[in-house]
Amino acid sequence: MIDNQLALRTKNIHPVVTEAGRQKLRQHAKGVINTKCVGRLSEPDARHVEHRPPLYQHNLNAALRECGRGRQAADTAPDHQHTPNVTHVIAQFDRQMHTSEYQIRRKGCAFMQIKIRRTFTMIEERREEAGRVSNLPLRRVAAVAIVENPYAGSYVEDLKPMIDGSAALGKELGSLALSAFGGHEVQSYGKGGIVGVNGEQEHANALLTTTFANPIRDLLGGGDAWISSFTKKGGPGTPIDIPMNHKDDVYVRSHYDGMSLVLPDAPMPDEVAVIFCLANRGRLNARVGGLTQEEVAARKTAKRT
Repeated sequence: MIDNQLALRTKNIHPVVTEAGRQKLRQHAKGVINTKCVGRLSEPDARHVEHRPPLYQHNLNAALRECGRGRQAADTAPDHQHTPNVTHVIAQFDRQMHTSEYQIRRKGCAFMQIKIRRTFTMIEERREEAGRVSNLPLRRVAAVAIVENPYAGSYVEDLKPMIDGSAALGKELGSLALSAFGGHEVQSYGKGGIVGVNGEQEHANALLTTTFANPIRDLLGGGDAWISSFTKKGGPGTPIDIPMNHKDDVYVRSHYDGMSLVLPDAPMPDEVAVIFCLANRGRLNARVGGLTQEEVAARKTAKRT
């Protein structure tokens, strides 16, 4: 029961809400539930409901219909245990959201919490090439998250829950990379992944889409160009070369670069190593022509003015 003025009554075991009661429920929905779609909460912490945005009408109606389908014919538990109400549904969602490995898929709605087991950061600084000392050393940083692969050992057709869950992973990995990068200007980036042998290469790609990358772009203050990517399968100690390109224009030849990594104890068979790299400039002694960093920067400045 939502409050002392609104109750749900039952008729032939199925819940019935009068029109007046439904209107009342809509008025109270703002403090009751926050969903993007029925069956999934959009907040990581769902225990406190006071400040949630309102429930949309079509979701409310779906929730009421879902209550009516809640009882299974073969279930012989007492009838009072099958008298559903919105408060009971909320409590059930809360318990599910706070399990450590919560994942749910219902009617096209998906949510997956990507479990990070450990992280690495690697910093490389090149100060000279071919005996020529650079006034601006080339600094490359790789941030690596070793995550549990929930699909290891089995084939799952729909990878959307993993794709959706990668947004939070991108934000965390981007923050890790920037913390190691220091105050340097970010000019190029790249991404990649290694899937443990019990998974598929496609699992790494599902974690590296624009859903993963856009939170990183937000942290960087932009990024107009696509992000070069490479994935593979392998075990601990598998080397990987992460391709990199200019973050605002892929035609800047001086920034076609990369970073070579070896992870001594990752990935294990049920893991994925997700990697994001940053660099502060192009290659040392780059001299093959083409569009330059200065020209791209000037073009962006002109667009802003």
